[in-house]
Amino acid sequence: MHLRNLTLTLALTLTLTLTVLVGAQACSSDKSPADDSGAQEPPVDARESTDRGQGLADGGERLDGADAPDGGVDAPQAVDLLAREAQPPALTSLQVVLESMDLPTSGAEYAGDVDGDGDTENQAGVLMGVLAAANMGLQGQLDRRLAAGYLLLLLDLHKDAARSGGFEVQAHVGEDQDSDPRDNFSGNETFDIDVNSPNDALMAARMDGAHLKADGKLVVGLPLASGVVMLTLNKAHLEAEVSSSGMQRGWLYGALPMEEVDTKLLNGFADILNGPNVAPSIAALFDLDQSGDVTAEELKNSPLLAAMIKADVDTDGDGKVDAMSFGAAFTAVSCVIAP
Repeated sequence: MHLRNLTLTLALTLTLTLTVLVGAQACSSDKSPADDSGAQEPPVDARESTDRGQGLADGGERLDGADAPDGGVDAPQAVDLLAREAQPPALTSLQVVLESMDLPTSGAEYAGDVDGDGDTENQAGVLMGVLAAANMGLQGQLDRRLAAGYLLLLLDLHKDAARSGGFEVQAHVGEDQDSDPRDNFSGNETFDIDVNSPNDALMAARMDGAHLKADGKLVVGLPLASGVVMLTLNKAHLEAEVSSSGMQRGWLYGALPMEEVDTKLLNGFADILNGPNVAPSIAALFDLDQSGDVTAEELKNSPLLAAMIKADVDTDGDGKVDAMSFGAAFTAVSCVIAP
């Protein structure tokens, strides 16, 4: 009886947490990430990425001439580059390795208009906010695996020979040549391209001075119990301030295909729930057949997760949502990608 009461209490707690967070997403699309109750304070570079999304230049001066908002940081929006004269590219090529990624803790944080309907979305932020509230957040694991070299995402910025004045950004999964993660972010480390890296993660890009904008297809990695899960990001958009030393104030968003969410992502979450770091009473909330083992199919059908793990954007224009939005901030340092 005591275990049953504890399970019901935990279920109510998760449901209430979900209700509050989902409600906050619906009514605060322009709310500052720093205003979300209980949200983890992002690193300086990640916060600056949202400043840049509102049109802030370095030093806090807005490109549109308006005053910076008082207190907190609004959800990122596209910079209006037409408000000033375009600048020549600050550089013509750059190879970088992802140094940090700041995951969202709400549906408003790092949100972007993925499907062009005029609304910003970050459904993955709703999920990650609930996980963080349940002490199952992914940010700490991501930081540790980046530092240990388990997640090496490479970006190769270069001129596009097919478009006059245009650029391309090619994303690769990398492999450390010397197997020593301590020098991965030294600024001159050499990486190979992993044999399993996708070859179609390509973005059409443009440069306005030091400001990079790119659209296309990306690959992103999330830390789960089984390791790092690499996920496709369709209809991806990326922005950053670039220099010879790397990319700062980076922001990316796009659409995670539901077939990958329902397999790769949910399998990873099932591994977490079946692991030793989750209380059995919590895992039991998702073990629908009470077999003692949580499966991806059970998570997909869980009423507790129905409002979090779901499609919210239409990527093919047929009027039906078919992917889950995802947005995050990042920084990257220069490197060498071996041919």
